[in-house]
Amino acid sequence: MTASSLAEPLALFSYFRAGTLRDLKREAEIYQRLPHQRGILRMIDYSPDHGVVLEFMEHGHLAGYLKKYARQISLRQRLIWASEASGLVYLLHTHGVIHCDIKPRNFLLDPMLRLCIIDFAGSSLDGSDASCMQSPRFCLPQHVDDDPTVQMDLFALGSTLYQIMTGEEPYPDVSEEVVIERFSRHDFPSLLGIDCGDAISKCWRGECLSAQEIQDAIEDQVRFTRPSPLYDDVLEAFPDCEGT
Repeated sequence: MTASSLAEPLALFSYFRAGTLRDLKREAEIYQRLPHQRGILRMIDYSPDHGVVLEFMEHGHLAGYLKKYARQISLRQRLIWASEASGLVYLLHTHGVIHCDIKPRNFLLDPMLRLCIIDFAGSSLDGSDASCMQSPRFCLPQHVDDDPTVQMDLFALGSTLYQIMTGEEPYPDVSEEVVIERFSRHDFPSLLGIDCGDAISKCWRGECLSAQEIQDAIEDQVRFTRPSPLYDDVLEAFPDCEGT
């Protein structure tokens, strides 16, 4: 094999390695930026050779848990997760982070089944470029070529809340191409009878400015549809949600 025949694959390897190292560094910077509190994993170590080492969460990610235990998850637990997810997205935004890939797979469950948001390698920090984007069921097509924005994360939060409350991604039985076509027309799944439907709709239709508004909408929904003891349980499970 000649030197010229090796040049292109070596160049590609160097290009992708540089991108990987940049993303790992970005993720470490974000963990260093974020406060040490519930919902943010502890970064144990970081190095270019070994990447980012985080604490282990034995229950895995929320998407897998929703699928595995679909019929066993109570409404109370789903409401708690909806509140936690919204609060954590708001926390990121207040620290200059646009996640760019909000979805249940990027929330892990701690030993008490509380959410921890993860995967910042492709995120935007202080307006920087992002190296990832939401999948079609978590992204409005008009956003695809835009710079990272809070609105992108909020749309993805809406689809995340939808999956939390229903157990399924938006339009699970059709192809991604069909989802893209429907979302481009603002043709979203029916929210009739779905708890937190108002909050989900606000995310999908761009009718909110922050994840704090979404969290407030979820709390209003809980107050309106459920007795106060349940609402108190939700706040007790995620006490930072009112003061985030």
